[in-house]
Amino acid sequence: MPQTIAEPVAHLASAVDATSYSLGAFTPAANAVLLVFAFAENNIDASGWAVTGGGLTWTKKASILFNSVDTGYLFWAYTGAAPASCTITFSDGTPVATACMIAPFQITGVNVTDPDPIRQVKTNSALNTANPNATLDSAMLTGNCYVAAYGCNSNPPTTTPPSGWTETMDEGVGGGSQQPFACSAAYRVNGETGSTVTFTAAIASWGMIVAELNGGTSVRITELRCRMIREVRQNEAVAAQRRVYFDIRQTDGTTAAAAETSGQPMISINAGAWTSSGIGALAAIIPSSKGRYYADLSVATVSGASIGDIIESTFKSANTIECAGDTIVISPRLSIKSFVSDSIPSVSSIRGSILSGLSRNDNDYRGMVMVQTAGVNAGETRKVSAYVGSSLDFQFTGASGDPDAPWDVAAPSGSPFELLGKIR
Repeated sequence: MPQTIAEPVAHLASAVDATSYSLGAFTPAANAVLLVFAFAENNIDASGWAVTGGGLTWTKKASILFNSVDTGYLFWAYTGAAPASCTITFSDGTPVATACMIAPFQITGVNVTDPDPIRQVKTNSALNTANPNATLDSAMLTGNCYVAAYGCNSNPPTTTPPSGWTETMDEGVGGGSQQPFACSAAYRVNGETGSTVTFTAAIASWGMIVAELNGGTSVRITELRCRMIREVRQNEAVAAQRRVYFDIRQTDGTTAAAAETSGQPMISINAGAWTSSGIGALAAIIPSSKGRYYADLSVATVSGASIGDIIESTFKSANTIECAGDTIVISPRLSIKSFVSDSIPSVSSIRGSILSGLSRNDNDYRGMVMVQTAGVNAGETRKVSAYVGSSLDFQFTGASGDPDAPWDVAAPSGSPFELLGKIR
């Protein structure tokens, strides 16, 4: 489900002296998050202010003192599966505030199973300074959503929100004989990569709160669906057997990406650095509207790898989230077929055929099980003690009765065999 942000009920700009301020009644969306930014003028009782409404459990996430006597707050609550009518009330027992600004937000499509929907939050304040801003501790994730608001001693605030953001409130009270007090609030769904949020506004004394909310569960589901473990035989010549599959989603983490054909994925071998070498460009599984793609590992990649090597894959473009592809294991569990090519048969050493594409790496097949499939030892098995890559020799040097003991009878040249089982 894509993330959405809206103002669920009209915001409030009040010049009334009071200890309690309320928004209008509304019914929240199911399985959503409600956020409330509230700013109180001439009231520094940061611990006393709270939000109630709808029978929901409200949590104070952040607070800030600014302009020496004004305070700002961020509260949140989950709406649950069947929310009732809600009247959001921002209140404190004492003392009285001389004005109040409340900016509500409702966010849907986020992961409501998280103990806290807010990934990070930051506050900032300044006296007689233009362009209110706050810098989060880490870069925002492009698939998340973001909200920010600030209170100030200027009316109207006449604010321009950050590029790509939507403003929901830019309003104030007072002026003339009454001290001015105002608020500007805005949001954005997806697309941020930096850490600083800046409003463009004239000089004022202000206090600002910015928050980033975690993305929806769809992102996690996509990642799990992408990550398959597939086995590829070393020296595999058939392209379809070297294939890596991807399920690619747009930046909202949910919508299938339909325009990534010819995009370039990357691979990492044994946790090495990511590289675009060794894997081809993406091809779509038709129709591309499903978001499913594949790319083939090169022959050189699987031939140069050792048995047991692990190849991870990933893809990301400017239009997508990071999408993990299949995990490839260079594995001997796929049977390897060959035949004896010894001119002088031996019970302790069997030379494989150069025509079988056997590995030239020493001990790549050590620990595997050799099954002779025909001839004098048909059906018999032995564990490989060692393997000499340069000569393609399989050695059997265990003691009598051990799994890697020599064969009872030397297999003549041309006898077929298969290699099975895990090497390590």
